[in-house]
Amino acid sequence: MTLFFDRQGNHIPNVLAWAELYETDSIRRVAFDEVRKDDRTFHVSTIWEGIDHDLVPTHTPLIFETAVFEIVDNKPRHLRDMERTATEAEALAMHADTIRKITEGEDL
Repeated sequence: MTLFFDRQGNHIPNVLAWAELYETDSIRRVAFDEVRKDDRTFHVSTIWEGIDHDLVPTHTPLIFETAVFEIVDNKPRHLRDMERTATEAEALAMHADTIRKITEGEDL
C-alpha cells in the first residue's frame, strides 16, 4: 500500500521524497483566503498533504485538505470545518464552496 502521493496523485516512493516536496510552501499551499462575515473573520486554507487519509486502501487517496479557522484576537483559534479531497480540482472546488458557505451564512 502506498501512503505518499504528489499533487497529481502519482506515488512517491518514500517519506524523504515526500518531505522534500512538503517543506516547500509553494508546493504545499493550494489556496488561502481570509473571509469576513458580519463581525467574524475566517481563514480558509487548502493544502496538498500528500498523505493518503482514506483508510480504505481500495479508494482514491485523499491527499488534499481544506480547513476553516475562525480568527479570535488576531490568531487562528477555532477549527470550524475540515474536508479532504482526492484531486487538486476537487480541492479548489471545495475551497470555493467553503468561501461561498461562509459568505452566505451556511453552517459549516
